[in-house]
Amino acid sequence: IARSLHDTFLQSVQGMLLRMHAVASRLPADSRERAEFERVMEDAERVLEEGRDEVQGLRRGFADADAFWQGSLRDVELIVPGGGKRLALSAPPGAVERLPVRLRRDVHAIVREALVNALRHTPGPVRLEADARQRGLTLTVCDTGADGGARDKPGHFGLQGMRERATQIGARLRIDSGPAGTRVMLAIPVEPDQAVQSRPALSTSTEETP
Repeated sequence: IARSLHDTFLQSVQGMLLRMHAVASRLPADSRERAEFERVMEDAERVLEEGRDEVQGLRRGFADADAFWQGSLRDVELIVPGGGKRLALSAPPGAVERLPVRLRRDVHAIVREALVNALRHTPGPVRLEADARQRGLTLTVCDTGADGGARDKPGHFGLQGMRERATQIGARLRIDSGPAGTRVMLAIPVEPDQAVQSRPALSTSTEETP
């Protein structure tokens, strides 16, 4: 899979980026269209770089809480433009630090998928809550939309991937969905001696109103 991604997908994306640069160069230098085009290309180049790192196993494990939350918000904006404006985050100081670094990449992927699903299937607010306890961390994504985003669909592997990742890291994933909305809860057990101690959080506790 790694070889195929490198030889086909990543190389093809690089080729499309080169064509996009050529198109952008023909737009007026001071036009709004060119500025927007260049921002999109910057995002695409960042995604391409992360794809290369993923293939080579070099992606960082979110060494601090700021990187974890900012990475989640950035990915949401890339996949669902404007979605960050509808997202409210509630996390106590030190919540992410409860997670061993080796687990953060998988936890981030599960949370990202839950957020993207919620934002795609409801026009209303979406809430991400973190509850840190002595022996674990629980992350919950809630929305008030219909339950269309919480079902397995042929050819789509988002929910399946969430379940597989949760199983691999020994976490419990629960999805409750109904007319009133969807609630995705990820409970990760963490022994006290596994948690990574770090400096006091700078801005891990935020409360935003969508």
